Amino acid sequence: MAEINKDRFKRSFYQHFLMFIDFYIDVVLCIFHSIFYLWFELFKLFYHPKKKVTGKLVLITGAGAGLGKSIAMKFADLGCNLAIADINLTSAQKVAADLVKKGVKAKSFRVDIAKLEEIRKLKENVTREMGPVDILINNAGLVPNMTTDAQPGFFEAMLNVNVMGTIWVKFFIFH
Repeated sequence: MAEINKDRFKRSFYQHFLMFIDFYIDVVLCIFHSIFYLWFELFKLFYHPKKKVTGKLVLITGAGAGLGKSIAMKFADLGCNLAIADINLTSAQKVAADLVKKGVKAKSFRVDIAKLEEIRKLKENVTREMGPVDILINNAGLVPNMTTDAQPGFFEAMLNVNVMGTIWVKFFIFH
């Protein structure tokens, strides 16, 4: 075997000094960047400008009562136009009438989000009558009452509405 020349790997004082300086410059820059980004993220955490939604079209599924109705009222206070979608058309019409009294454009639509064809029709109707949807709130859902709804058919319907319906609505409304 050939003998390795160990002197070749020795560094001079100048090289050690440059490595030392380079290391500490990297450490200082790392600390500076860390502090900068920490302050930047803290600033974003506590100060974020509110997005203007006035005049936007909001489609809310399951807005005939409860949480969906409350969400619709809040968006109406912000000046949004609303498409109220619910399986119960009568309650959706009442909510839409209340929203019109607040001075916004609101229209009710009947949809069962467990049925794919009804979601397609919802998109066509909303787009034709109100324009393209800017904001989607997927609020429709079924919650089981374990004493009365503990039947296999109900759980299948619940999965179709709560999981598949939510996915289908998002997909078909924005595609």
